[in-house]
Amino acid sequence: MNRTWPHQICLRALAGETTFEGRRPLPTKARAAQWLADMYGQDFGEDYEKWKAWLRYNWRKRVKAKNQTQRRTGRKLRPKSA
Repeated sequence: MNRTWPHQICLRALAGETTFEGRRPLPTKARAAQWLADMYGQDFGEDYEKWKAWLRYNWRKRVKAKNQTQRRTGRKLRPKSA
């Protein structure tokens, strides 16, 4: 079973889908845009193409950097405080 990441659910909502695999309702476009902005500190509003391009370029770099730090130190990073 593949993992579904939170940003993928938000992107589906921005793309105009209303349900996840025909069962679970997706958030509204406005709510999905707000979640993405809160998660990543960027604000492209409800523009699906901009979010898709930014995530495609930046998401893997963030995950890779986090994993390298975990391997190097042997412990997980603490989340940044708000």
